[in-house]
Amino acid sequence: MQVSIVSQYLKGFLHGQTDKQLFKKNVLIVTYEDVKPYIDRIVSGETSDILLTKPITGFFLSVGTLGGQPKLMPVIAQVAKKWELFRGLYESPVIK
Repeated sequence: MQVSIVSQYLKGFLHGQTDKQLFKKNVLIVTYEDVKPYIDRIVSGETSDILLTKPITGFFLSVGTLGGQPKLMPVIAQVAKKWELFRGLYESPVIK
């Protein structure tokens, strides 16, 4: 929470506070549709700090979602590195 507190998305809920109870009370579970406007703005060229404080380095495209429409999932560098490691292990001849 400390890292993302300055994102435009969380500022609307927390007003600069970092209290965990305030976070639990004010930041409800959201759906993809709740954050989609922010994702669309980032895809259109706005900086990723409107949603996350770490730079978004790319997007994963979901598959097999309910409703049949794939969704763009923002990815930060740390997640991308872990995904590449997992993918490398999965595609390894030792695993097959």
